[in-house]
Amino acid sequence: MVARELIVKELKQVKLQLILTSLIIGFFAPIGFWVDYMNYLRYEPSSSPGFVYSFDSSPYVFGFVLLVVTLAVTQMGFEKSRGTIDFTLGLPASRGSIFFTKWLIGVATILLSWVVSFLMMWILLTFTQSTAVHFLEFNFFLLPTMFMFYTLCMASGAITGTPFAQGLVVLSVSVLPILTVLLIMVNVAAFLHVSIGLSEIIWLYTSQVSPASYLTFDYLKTSDTVYVFPLLVIVISYLVGHISFVKHPNERNGYFFVWKWLNLPVQALVMLIGILGFSWFGYASGDESLLGYVVGALIGASTGFSLGYFLIYKKKKA
Repeated sequence: MVARELIVKELKQVKLQLILTSLIIGFFAPIGFWVDYMNYLRYEPSSSPGFVYSFDSSPYVFGFVLLVVTLAVTQMGFEKSRGTIDFTLGLPASRGSIFFTKWLIGVATILLSWVVSFLMMWILLTFTQSTAVHFLEFNFFLLPTMFMFYTLCMASGAITGTPFAQGLVVLSVSVLPILTVLLIMVNVAAFLHVSIGLSEIIWLYTSQVSPASYLTFDYLKTSDTVYVFPLLVIVISYLVGHISFVKHPNERNGYFFVWKWLNLPVQALVMLIGILGFSWFGYASGDESLLGYVVGALIGASTGFSLGYFLIYKKKKA
């Protein structure tokens, strides 16, 4: 009975967001296809070989990911900021079951919406006798991508204390691999006074371990291995979120991290990124001089320290 009441409570709490997520994921792509098909019938000559619909440049991935991230922020970050998380944690249910229920409701919503969209697109393609380019590849790329970002954002919500912190952590983790590789390469190039290009193999592996690269669909990268990383992120993110939600405070407190020991390592990481980024900029804009590099490093260190201090250590008003 407790599990059923918990599910009902969660459904009522984020009802509007669940409805919007379901409608947009379920019907946006079929409606977009139908509009394009009607335009084809209106403007194409009767001698046309047939309607061809390509998913190669589909804009849906980014929009759907933004939608599921918003859902996760509503379930975790906004509940903490509103204080309703205190009521939820006071229910006769374990913290583990609360986190699992939240995650399960989101995953079920995404999955059911995806199934509706997939079936509707298949029916429309069959009914209109249209040719779809990379229909299966796109859809089986989209589903794990949405699961990955949703679970990553849920884990972020479990280790942070505000909606802003939750979103910022997701954004930072998504771009961190690409940003790290680029900063290391430009700084090595500055020290060695050589131009280092990003080889295809390095870019391939960097992009496959960077969630941000999954925001666009590229048929060329949908190899068998491209599905391994999202699955790995889903498993790790869920475990991190579950353990954090169970073991650490989740009541509203207004701090960036609920894990206090994360403050110093993240502060150091922000400073390091600031140093690497500004030092290269100072080097490039200062006629490739060592002085420009040092000045840039000092600016980067102070900027990184200031950002880290005001974002991480300063308590936000509840």
